[in-house]
Amino acid sequence: MPGKKPDAVLHQVAALLATGHTIKSAAKIAGVDEKTIDRWKREPRFLTAQQQAVDELRTRVLTHGAALKEVRILAKRKRLRDLMRICRKRAGKPEMGAADWDSTGYMLQRIKGLGSGDNFSVITEFELDTALLGEISKLEREIAEEMGQLRKPPVAPIREESLSETAVTLIEMYPTPEELQEAKSRFLQVIQRRQIISASENSE
Repeated sequence: MPGKKPDAVLHQVAALLATGHTIKSAAKIAGVDEKTIDRWKREPRFLTAQQQAVDELRTRVLTHGAALKEVRILAKRKRLRDLMRICRKRAGKPEMGAADWDSTGYMLQRIKGLGSGDNFSVITEFELDTALLGEISKLEREIAEEMGQLRKPPVAPIREESLSETAVTLIEMYPTPEELQEAKSRFLQVIQRRQIISASENSE
């Protein structure tokens, strides 16, 4: 019966279920019967214990690990140092895939074969390690953002413009180029009709 079980076991089972354990695994770990847990799940004190376990878990998540800005910054700084260490280690060392003339470690050598048969030859090309440099730049930016050192430029306010009454009057007075073209076409049509009528009258 639930009342005969120590409260510690009940709270242990509640915590196990809150962290994603199944009833079967929680029963095995706590050393109780699965049917006992089924009964506990219907009791208010077990539900309260389970909610407390969820609240405690949520608090730990929010106050530990990656939830803390300081922890995230330290982790990113460590990754940044590791990437920079890779550059320093391979700088000037062809055996590590770098260029013997490069002191930064940012350059990589690529061995390529050209041609075939008697015309086959091997050449060495060099290229910038853009993937590594991109990751370094990304970490530097994220660290700056976490520390509040990277500010976005202020957004310029949108200036609302309105037309004065005078401007509206002038716009209405002066036709658009399309309106001028249409008026010109109508004028030419009138002139043509008058010419036709005049020619007809003269012929009579």
